[in-house]
Amino acid sequence: MKRILILLLIGIIGIPLSSSIPIKVSSTVWYSQYVFMLGLFFLAISVALWKFNRYLSMFTLVCLFSVLCITGQSITSIIYLIHIDLCCLAIYFISRLNERHRRIALKAVVAIVIIQGIWVCVQYLNIDPIFDIIGDSKKVDDTVGFSGSHNQIGAFFAITAPAVFYVFPYIIFLTIFGLFNSTTMIACLAFVIVSVLFYFRSKAIYLVVPLLICSGIIYFNKFETDGLSNYRSRLQPLEVAIQSVNDGEILLSRQVSETVEERKTIRCNPIFGFGLANFQKIFPYYKSDDIIFNTEHSGLYTHLHNDIGENFFELGYLGFLIILLIMVDLLIKFKRAEKTKELITYSLCLLAYVICSCAIFTSYVAASGMWLVIFLGLFYGVIGEQDGKKGEIRLAPVLA
Repeated sequence: MKRILILLLIGIIGIPLSSSIPIKVSSTVWYSQYVFMLGLFFLAISVALWKFNRYLSMFTLVCLFSVLCITGQSITSIIYLIHIDLCCLAIYFISRLNERHRRIALKAVVAIVIIQGIWVCVQYLNIDPIFDIIGDSKKVDDTVGFSGSHNQIGAFFAITAPAVFYVFPYIIFLTIFGLFNSTTMIACLAFVIVSVLFYFRSKAIYLVVPLLICSGIIYFNKFETDGLSNYRSRLQPLEVAIQSVNDGEILLSRQVSETVEERKTIRCNPIFGFGLANFQKIFPYYKSDDIIFNTEHSGLYTHLHNDIGENFFELGYLGFLIILLIMVDLLIKFKRAEKTKELITYSLCLLAYVICSCAIFTSYVAASGMWLVIFLGLFYGVIGEQDGKKGEIRLAPVLA
């Protein structure tokens, strides 16, 4: 309760007096007070999360610092911060579910896998009554389920595959068919890895490995269209993003007319990056002698399709360090815990998510980012239960 009292006293004294702090965005005294109060709210969330998981709390603090001191409290960065803090709170609340409730949640995951799988089949047969793409005067249904893109549906089936193995493995053919039609190689790779690891100590491994080999041959012969030809195109943006943070600057260019090009250099501190939510504002307009980013260039990508790389671009070395600490903490918790099948399932779902996030735009999209929140919360729930930290869903223990 002392933490709540300290934050309350800071608010009582600090909010009125913060009007004396000049902020470049606005000269109105109320704006300074609003920023101070908003920052205090987010600080309270970070404090509340500290006893649950200090690394998630540290990440929210880094994001708060970026919004207040790096981005100049832009609307987009505030929305991102709200999203991040609410996701961390959701992870905490999900972790408070008991074993029976977690089982129900897993059944719901399998249910949505069935729905998505059936819909991919419907779209493959070109009889989708909901989503129709018109091209060449002919109705064409794209095989993306309800996720909106091939990358997202591929990530979905890869991330949820361990849950299918655990709850109802008889529908795994829907997962495999969905992955084939997603034509997303990184998702297929994630599926192969988690499948082998799930059945590693089971006799079923002798059936799984040949099935994966045959599936791989069929995939590359019938479904994969681009192969490895655009691997370098994916890697180049990541290299440019890393180099830009290391250099502490990035060059923006804008074509004013056919003969006039406007250029502007944006600088940053490599420790803190270019600021939360600034990737979409800055990176697509980068231009150099080696690589040009624009939405009309078909040979290159305007996004990294790499969550950790974009985190590094926005939050610098400090944000990257916190992400690394979160991952190391997960590994330590898994190593020390009893290796139940339930815990292994959540761990493999998280592993599939990490693999997919290396080449798919995941964390900032609800269709795939939600799985990180869900499975991370379920993972922490099992760990907490094994540590004897059981109880009903309530926020009081965290705030205390």
